[in-house]
Amino acid sequence: FVGILILIAPEVYGTGFESMSRLLNETTEARTLIFLFALKLVATCTTLGSGASGGIFSPSLFLGLLAGGLFGQIVHFIFPGSTATPEAYAMIGMGAVVAGTTHAPVTAILMLFELTEGYQIILPVMIACTLSTVTARYIQPHSIYTLKLARRGVSLSVSREETVMRSFHVSDVMHSPPPILPESATFQQVVSRLLGS
Repeated sequence: FVGILILIAPEVYGTGFESMSRLLNETTEARTLIFLFALKLVATCTTLGSGASGGIFSPSLFLGLLAGGLFGQIVHFIFPGSTATPEAYAMIGMGAVVAGTTHAPVTAILMLFELTEGYQIILPVMIACTLSTVTARYIQPHSIYTLKLARRGVSLSVSREETVMRSFHVSDVMHSPPPILPESATFQQVVSRLLGS
């Protein structure tokens, strides 16, 4: 099925880095962005849903670029004099979708800062990534990476100490009667008791 989608739109294939670079540097029609978004979304869902390890990071970047670019075109059409270029919105969309799928806003912010190498876009990226993560956590408490673990009963949301404490009962670790030492015990008696207990 994904092969058929690739025949329809070769941009759907692989990581899409070449396509992303081209889309960022060329003006693309809104209907093309919608078309590619739909095909890439279906291809990604089909790949991951089939159990294949298709990855989610690169598709998140690609989908974010398309959604952000489309949003940027709409906003730029309505307010041409007071908005940034659609390419800037595409970059922000990349960060927002990565932050939402991974629940890692700081990673997305730093990644976009590295890509843009400028401070001009950092504030909108921070806002978009934070809102995306909060919204995604509200809809699904687990990220795309921790969801499979959660379905198996492994929770990464609790601390290691809490996980260890939940795996034991008091009766498993309690000594009955507890080892005691008299007040008059010598240091050698204390050491012997500790080594043997």
